[in-house]
Amino acid sequence: MAFMVTEAAVGAGLVLFRLVAHDASVARALFVGTHLCNTFLLLGAIRLDRPLGGGGALLRRARAPGAELAAVWSP
Repeated sequence: MAFMVTEAAVGAGLVLFRLVAHDASVARALFVGTHLCNTFLLLGAIRLDRPLGGGGALLRRARAPGAELAAVWSP
């Protein structure tokens, strides 16, 4: 939830401070970099939450060798 709130706040900051389109300022570079890093953290959190919140599916697969990796990378 914290990553989602931060994502919205950074995105709103980009628009409110008019750091869009052809702005080549250092502030825009910092905002966009922060936005990108937060996006990756948000996507990682969502991806890791899926197998762990699957109602025990991860625990059922944990008996096989390499099951942890398969559970994290499964579609």
